[in-house]
Amino acid sequence: VQIQSAARQMGTRQQLERDHKAATTLQCAWRLYACQKKMRRMVYSARAIQSVVRCLIQSDRYNETRNLVIGMQSVARGNLIRRDLLRQDSAACKIQSWQRGVSVRE
Repeated sequence: VQIQSAARQMGTRQQLERDHKAATTLQCAWRLYACQKKMRRMVYSARAIQSVVRCLIQSDRYNETRNLVIGMQSVARGNLIRRDLLRQDSAACKIQSWQRGVSVRE
């Protein structure tokens, strides 16, 4: 009777140890899963934030470059217009000089 009781107690203890180890393993796996899930959400959020920031930086760079190009085009057009005006002024002076010369000779 005592041997049977001792054997049952030992079997029960071993079963409790196996159950405890199984529960600990399950808890560990669940905590690992929960941490990995939280980490994936954090990484996704970080990537989303980085994407928005990169987009804003790229937009600022584009606008800065665009404004510089527009400024250079404006300067170039201004120079072309001034050069044309100088040519027209020079031509007008020549025509007026020729006209005065013709009218003086008459």
